[in-house]
Amino acid sequence: MAILIPNPSIVNEKIQKIQVAGATKLHVISDFDRTLTKPVVNGEKVASSYSRIRDGNYLSSGFTEESSRLFNVYHPIEIDPCVPLEEKKVKMQEWWEANWSLMLEHGMNMKIVQAVAIDPCLQLRSNADMFLKKLAEYNIPMLVFSSGLGDIIKTHLEHHKLWLDNMHLIANQFMLNKSEEVVGFSKPLITVFSKNEYALRDKKYAADIKDRKNVILLGDSLGDLGMSEGLEHNEIITIAFFDKFKAELKNELLDKYLNSFDIVLTDNSDFSYVNEILNKVIKK
Repeated sequence: MAILIPNPSIVNEKIQKIQVAGATKLHVISDFDRTLTKPVVNGEKVASSYSRIRDGNYLSSGFTEESSRLFNVYHPIEIDPCVPLEEKKVKMQEWWEANWSLMLEHGMNMKIVQAVAIDPCLQLRSNADMFLKKLAEYNIPMLVFSSGLGDIIKTHLEHHKLWLDNMHLIANQFMLNKSEEVVGFSKPLITVFSKNEYALRDKKYAADIKDRKNVILLGDSLGDLGMSEGLEHNEIITIAFFDKFKAELKNELLDKYLNSFDIVLTDNSDFSYVNEILNKVIKK
């Protein structure tokens, strides 16, 4: 693991200011896939929840074929640092809409949600559970903000007894009928590049953080920086996990991350350093 801090003096100043304000003025915003969870398990790259549904033979071969085609069209756009952000937003919305509609068309159901949520390859990063429990201990609101499948996220955390009283979730959700059958999905869909449009729509979350003007933000994508947009804050420490990109794009992307985040953690990092930051800012 490498800990990269482009401006240590600025980070230290932020930590000191948040520490002085105390835990009662702090809240945390975090992405889920490859932020709270491991990108690599047993030496193998862990696919996103969308990819696990696509490649896990949960739905028909027709679904797998079409979903794979969509991936091959849109994923290169998602990770290409040369594609303008506004173009990425449009293309990701197209991709999400097409893939969610495809899941419905091919019989997506809650049994699949349960199976993917408890799949052994879906694991929290080491020491992430300590982070979540410490936040709950100090009653610090925690928003899990994802462009993924909210039903899988909550089911996974509940299964591991880590869906705690201080937690909120903003993510894409399936709509169910009285028989618990999937009949639709929440709209508009949240994509990795449209998170800045959604945070204030959760009234319970907005009420919980009304007087908490300091933030720790965790993500693995440049788009995750949008999770705090629209929220009034005094200090924000942004932390990125950087460990999922193609080798030929790594150097250029890393420069972008270092220019955008306060702290960048590389090489399948665990939560040890994040816990160090949390312990510093809540220590009076």
